[in-house]
Amino acid sequence: MKICYKKIQLVVAIAFLASLAGISHGVEVLQWSGEMTGGIFDDASGNGNTGDPHLAATNAPGLVGNAIYLDGNGALVQNWGTAGLPTLAANTWSMNAYVKLDTAAENWAQIYNFGSGAYDTKNRGLVGVVDGGNPADVRFVTSSAGDDQLWTGSLWDVGVWHMFTVTCDGANITMYRDGTQIGTEPYNSGAGTITLADGDPRAMVGRSGWGQVIEGLVDEFTIWDNTLTQGEITVLAQVLVPEPTTMLIMTSFIFAFILRRK
Repeated sequence: MKICYKKIQLVVAIAFLASLAGISHGVEVLQWSGEMTGGIFDDASGNGNTGDPHLAATNAPGLVGNAIYLDGNGALVQNWGTAGLPTLAANTWSMNAYVKLDTAAENWAQIYNFGSGAYDTKNRGLVGVVDGGNPADVRFVTSSAGDDQLWTGSLWDVGVWHMFTVTCDGANITMYRDGTQIGTEPYNSGAGTITLADGDPRAMVGRSGWGQVIEGLVDEFTIWDNTLTQGEITVLAQVLVPEPTTMLIMTSFIFAFILRRK
């Protein structure tokens, strides 16, 4: 029995579009879907916040169409002067992406973040892979000074798609893995307000401001200017369709054989 991977990918893409239709809370600031035009990553939000690839960042087949591919040699995607970023200390916001690492990331590598162009203490966190001696842990931080660190434990699986979501409602930072809440922490606005004096506000995928990198795929990186609800995050997680495995192929074969016997 043939397994048509293109059809599976099409089903996933349709599921993702359907999930976006269920997100009515807040406004998208940017959405890097992994598709490129003229060597630049498209902004599917329609706000013109396209992603500028650096050091061989490109795209490759992902979970939904194409995804950002980072080669582990310093590749990153960023946008300087991102329009509409929730840059005030009191702003609410959400970030989400589907991530599949090829190798364990470097200590303190950043998967995605937004903040000041100066890479100073006013960065709005990240999904980070930490910590010396245990590079499978995940943190979210809002400053390099250590404010608002949400440490969630060992939650990375190399070679497997996961969805990581971080929300801020003005009082708490909450992180979700595959749609399930895995931690929350009071938000004290320690990162402060990002202004042009700090360097143009920017969004970035793939590398920390201090050089740590990741190798793998990042798909549908999205920033909203409001706090997604648990229900909306659950809908986004429905896109996570398991990749075909030997067991799935065998089950499909047996099911097809039974149908032919009837």
